[in-house]
Amino acid sequence: MQAITTFRTSVDSKFSDLSSRITTMHTTLSAVTGKVRVMEDSLNDHSDKITALESLYDKLVSKQNEHHKKLDDLESRSRRQNRTLKEACSWMWRTELLAPNQLRGEDHDLLLYGSFTVKHVILLEFEEVRKNAERPICATAFCILPDFE
Repeated sequence: MQAITTFRTSVDSKFSDLSSRITTMHTTLSAVTGKVRVMEDSLNDHSDKITALESLYDKLVSKQNEHHKKLDDLESRSRRQNRTLKEACSWMWRTELLAPNQLRGEDHDLLLYGSFTVKHVILLEFEEVRKNAERPICATAFCILPDFE
């Protein structure tokens, strides 16, 4: 009878040890299952975000293509307008180095305001002639070179 009691005690201890290990495994399995659920939810959320971003990317690419087409059109229009502007206008620059006594009367009077002796004057004249314009656009500028001696 003692052998049966010893056997029963041994089986009970093994059963309780096995039961505690099964309980530990259930707890670990529950924790892992919870983490897997959280990861699945997170992956689904990221999948939705990726799908939305892909859709937005496609829209942005199509908008960019539209903008490139508009830009190319504007550049080609600008080139055509520049060509017609060049055909419609002509420019002329004239530069001369003059002595002060070679200036016209009203231009010579401008030199009287300075308190220095004028050695040379650089005369810059610009004229733009447009087709179908009443008169050309003209501009005159002087660069005065003083004599510091």
